[in-house]
Amino acid sequence: MKVVICWSGMQGYVAACLRALSRVPGVQLHVLHLNFHDLPFQEELLDGVSNERLTASAPNTDITQRVAAHDPDVVLLCGWFYPQYRQLAFAPELQRAKFVLGMDTPWTGSWQQRVNQIRLRGFMRRMAKIVVAGTRSADFARRLDAAPGKIVTGFYGFDFTAFRERGGTGLDAAADWPRRFLFAGRYAPEKGLSYLMEAYQAYRRSVPDPWPLDCCGTGPEAALLNREGVTDLGYLQPSKLPELFAGHGVFVMSSLEEPWGVAIGEAAATGLPLVCSDVCGAAADLLRPYYNGLTVPPGDAAALADALCWMHHNHHRLRTFGQRSRNLAHPFSAEAWAERLHACFITALNGRA
Repeated sequence: MKVVICWSGMQGYVAACLRALSRVPGVQLHVLHLNFHDLPFQEELLDGVSNERLTASAPNTDITQRVAAHDPDVVLLCGWFYPQYRQLAFAPELQRAKFVLGMDTPWTGSWQQRVNQIRLRGFMRRMAKIVVAGTRSADFARRLDAAPGKIVTGFYGFDFTAFRERGGTGLDAAADWPRRFLFAGRYAPEKGLSYLMEAYQAYRRSVPDPWPLDCCGTGPEAALLNREGVTDLGYLQPSKLPELFAGHGVFVMSSLEEPWGVAIGEAAATGLPLVCSDVCGAAADLLRPYYNGLTVPPGDAAALADALCWMHHNHHRLRTFGQRSRNLAHPFSAEAWAERLHACFITALNGRA
């Protein structure tokens, strides 16, 4: 089976999944990916995987020829945002190939999404399968194409083994559960950092011995992190993240919008209790309130402060919460992702649900 995957910016979690897929017997994999400047890239991420890195700002008018040169049986597109990828579905050179669409966008009912229900009609009909990130994106997918058996779940995965073995092993061995909060993600408006900072300062005023908050990432809102008790760790290589996660006791994601949230899965695989806004798609898959974490409404700084205080006052329960997180995260390992996608490709080729 010859597979070409057309992706956006390459990141550690995606690369782990692609490496796992390349190891599936019978799969010949080639990857095209775009070099978005806000996503630092490490050349070793796709070591051993046939791939081409494209300049996102370039016209890339030869993408059809690049893909067709591999005579693919299956082409996986990561959404419809990039016109040059979208045009592949209608290329005469690729009529033999089966197309699979990956999407993580949740249904919001916006006018743009309603327009896309009409604008993307022909494009969606060309897709043999639609792989969604969770229940919220499945809702949108059904509104775009309600054909029975066409929508499957499990678009995201990550390097569960690395976070479990390199991070989780150290965390499990800790005599005292770490008393530190961690945020990891883009420093961008949609991550709700202003609300996180407001909530964290309210938390600090509520307890006599507040835990520090470490933030890992990069982006335009880095200046917001200049607060008492907050440390900006900046961007870290993907290989450094398991050890980073293992040095913390609770993972916090304050997003105002979040199609899924791979960092939530990585934190769960490490064995961390979770606090995240309920718009995070991963919360539906990986978080059970008062079982392994807490959810809060997006943008509600008071509720988020209360959640931080709850974790602080229930320190004695956090190890158990973390063990439960890990169990919920296992189905999203890179190896499980590769098996899901391989099965999806086979059913697409066979024309059966």
